[in-house]
Amino acid sequence: MLVLVLVLVLVLVLVLVLVLVLVLSAADSELLPLLSMWLPMSFSYSRNYTVANISAGKYSNVRLMAGDSQHGNVWPWATAKNASTCVDATTPQHNGTGLPITCPYTGPKLFQFSAACWYFAEALTDEFIKAGKKPATIGLINTAIGGSMIEEWSLNTTLKTCKNTSSIGKGQQSLWDKNVLPYLSMTVKGFLWYQGENNMHAVKGHVDTGYSCMMPAMIAQWRKLWSAEPSTTSPNAPFGLVVLPDSGGEGGANMGAMRLAQTGSYGALPNKAMPNTFLAQAFDLDDPWGDKTCYGMGCCNQWEGPIPHDTRAACVGAGCDKPGCTNNASTSKPGVCNSTVCGKYRCPAPFNNSRCVSSALSKHLPANTCDKYCDALHGTPVYMGGIHPRLKRPVGVRLAAAAFNAVYGGKGESSGPTIAGCSTTAAKLTLSFAGGNSKLVVHQNATAHPTMLQVLFNASLFCIEPLLARTNVSCPDPTKCHGNSWRIKTFWACPVLGRDDTTAMRATHNRLLKLGGHPPACPYQDAWQTVLATAGSAANTAEIDLSQLAGANGAAPAGVRYAMNGNCCPTKTEDPRVGSGKPCPPMACPLMSEGRLPANPFQARIVGGKCQCVAPQVC
Repeated sequence: MLVLVLVLVLVLVLVLVLVLVLVLSAADSELLPLLSMWLPMSFSYSRNYTVANISAGKYSNVRLMAGDSQHGNVWPWATAKNASTCVDATTPQHNGTGLPITCPYTGPKLFQFSAACWYFAEALTDEFIKAGKKPATIGLINTAIGGSMIEEWSLNTTLKTCKNTSSIGKGQQSLWDKNVLPYLSMTVKGFLWYQGENNMHAVKGHVDTGYSCMMPAMIAQWRKLWSAEPSTTSPNAPFGLVVLPDSGGEGGANMGAMRLAQTGSYGALPNKAMPNTFLAQAFDLDDPWGDKTCYGMGCCNQWEGPIPHDTRAACVGAGCDKPGCTNNASTSKPGVCNSTVCGKYRCPAPFNNSRCVSSALSKHLPANTCDKYCDALHGTPVYMGGIHPRLKRPVGVRLAAAAFNAVYGGKGESSGPTIAGCSTTAAKLTLSFAGGNSKLVVHQNATAHPTMLQVLFNASLFCIEPLLARTNVSCPDPTKCHGNSWRIKTFWACPVLGRDDTTAMRATHNRLLKLGGHPPACPYQDAWQTVLATAGSAANTAEIDLSQLAGANGAAPAGVRYAMNGNCCPTKTEDPRVGSGKPCPPMACPLMSEGRLPANPFQARIVGGKCQCVAPQVC
């Protein structure tokens, strides 16, 4: 039986880069690409659903290897069933931290494996079954490393072809050497990539600069090196990637610029610079309970106080972590847990422990503000607050659908709608979308403000990657300026593509943020007004009523954008999740396809009543 290996690299939230190698049986000539990302299955909402399906006999075609790459643990190949079974219940292991772990506490090995990687294989298997095809054998190698940048996964020679990248020096190329190069001798079908969080404080760039240049350059070099030996990996091997959710910003500005940069500034895949590629949008798949109000107040801490690691394991073993359990037998649900053990070890602490309650009251919030948030956290733990969304299965489903339809001959959608153009009248803006077999559907969101669809009336404030800048101005009173006759004035500037040194501007931006205090409001962001859209009279169109917008007064809009800033959840000042226990619903953005794939992000000028996307994107 011919066996081929597929390598996928992904990097996730703030810390994740991982290379996945997919091994496929070629019995039916169907070879599948693989995906990767660090966050393990233990932080995924759907993990128990997966284990139940595996126990019922599903996904027997999937093999796993490498395992807990973040802590240096390498596993031999295992079937999905073996990986999802606790076979070492009494054998202590170590996860690289020096602390003993056992299977009942950590869950099976599958729970230490990349969630997005597994769900890709799971969903890809489902796609083959739905199409009436026998699923190929899929092998996954998880070598994810958190907290990495694209420069670490690229050869220095690749980086030198791009302007305005992070400095090339010690540490660059390091993850290529350790986590990619060992698999170079394998024949692979394709690659998957989920990364960008740690590049949010660097230059997003445009075409030949920053991330926008490094992404296609890395793809081209990987393909070249993997295909150097004839009759092995295709020189045009498919490459898939995930576009970041809002939580992946890590405090960095201009998420929209990053989303465009991930496509080489074309706004969609495939394109001229990135042929035979596909993507999965994740901007509408943030964690439903990702608001960090409760997390920041120290709520939901099951282990209130410094509790030893082995005590935590005892708490879990007694069922103390299960919903409905308290440390008092009279208040616990019957049969849920051993309340005697839970009382002895003070686990779990009440959802609204003393620190949480005092914090809530100090913010003039009800004492039970975080009950619903903590209930969700109790069922599935969170890693670093809302930075790492626990909605990993939908990401894998979208990647698998894109791969199956773009690479393996499927007839469904491989991408959401893509902006094709627009036209204006005195009171209406009409957007037109293209996308092959991806038909536009406009959903009516009950709340007006979180649609991520925005228009601009001041053409001078059109900017994709605004950055903080500084200048020195005179100081009339030196006593208020540290004895100087001048002071620093901070303002926002828009780099001119192809002219300005964006790396230097980004460095100044980062230094100014480190000075502390609050930066001035950004006019390049604040000038955009959020709007509602309705389905247009023609197919694949959406219409926006301009008559009620501030500053319109019959004037034509100067720009329109979508999914470039914020998310499709209520703003923080009107956040219904805090206090009322309402989560942010996934897939809630208004512009979708019939198959529930979101429209691709875009930002376009409007000149002469028509849209003009920033080249190389065309609309």
